Amino acid sequence: MDTSCATRSITLASGNYNWDVRIGGDVAAPRPIYLSAGTYTWKVCLQPQNGYYFQYTTLDKAGSEPAASSRFVGVPSSGTYTWGSSLDPKF
Repeated sequence: MDTSCATRSITLASGNYNWDVRIGGDVAAPRPIYLSAGTYTWKVCLQPQNGYYFQYTTLDKAGSEPAASSRFVGVPSSGTYTWGSSLDPKF
């Protein structure tokens, strides 16, 4: 199977956020991150591996180093799953 990605442009206020990746009901421990105000390209991808998936997400703002978060995740059975990433503002 091919890697599947979703990308969108978002505008954020400066502040602290909790950033996580999720698939089904499984949510990775959130990563605290400080983001400056601006427009970001937010990308989340699911890449099939041998019996697992590599899930990664990036935040990229022009003129700044991109931030990334990732994990390997096993899906217990075939079926339909919702997957993605979330940013939770802490201000």
